[in-house]
Amino acid sequence: MKNDRNEPMCLAVDDLCEILGVSRPTAYELVHRDGFPTIRVGRRILVPRAGLEKWLETQANTGR
Repeated sequence: MKNDRNEPMCLAVDDLCEILGVSRPTAYELVHRDGFPTIRVGRRILVPRAGLEKWLETQANTGR
């Protein structure tokens, strides 16, 4: 499923690496962190795009 910008609603870990410009190990650290938005589908870890945007804004506002 895609949103109105024709982008996937959820991101795989490899997509997260590319979007955030981080390494794969760093992306996996993030997805296992409490408070980071993830969805489990079987063994796959997906990150909802809207949840990621909200999380990033929260991090920017708190200076973490």
